[in-house]
Amino acid sequence: MKTGTCPKCGSMEVYTNKGRGLRSENNTLAVTSFKSVSVDQYVCTGCGYIERYVSDRGDLEGVAAKWQKASE
Repeated sequence: MKTGTCPKCGSMEVYTNKGRGLRSENNTLAVTSFKSVSVDQYVCTGCGYIERYVSDRGDLEGVAAKWQKASE
């Protein structure tokens, strides 16, 4: 949805909080009990579909080190 088009319904009514600097429980992803990372959220107001992306790509290594890989 980063392109502005919803992959589920094709709507172009996609909104984001990216760049808003909001840090709340809804805008973070817990990596450990003591560490969380910011996420950018995209919402389609046509169908309600939501996507979330880690804001700082540098935080992805920390997620990979602490989380279980989905294929395991």
